[in-house]
Amino acid sequence: MLSGAALWHVLSKSDQPVMHVDAGPTLEEIRRTIDREAISVQLLAAADMLAEQPGGDTMAEERYRYVADEYADTEAAASARLRLHSLSQRRTVQ
Repeated sequence: MLSGAALWHVLSKSDQPVMHVDAGPTLEEIRRTIDREAISVQLLAAADMLAEQPGGDTMAEERYRYVADEYADTEAAASARLRLHSLSQRRTVQ
């Protein structure tokens, strides 16, 4: 029995380092990311519609800032920042 235990001990030891595999995001995290992206795109589209209306620049600017701040980790936030810059440029020219 001792020799069996010794053999198991020797065979169970490995000289190779243990590799930890990152499981990646969970299904819930992926769903949450998709939801955030979808909401931010919808808010950006609404702000774009406001910007196209006469006198809608101020309201659109508020919405762009909201998307840029609250959804900063999304592609829509990057687009919102560009649109804010564009609005700022237009005001400077006028």
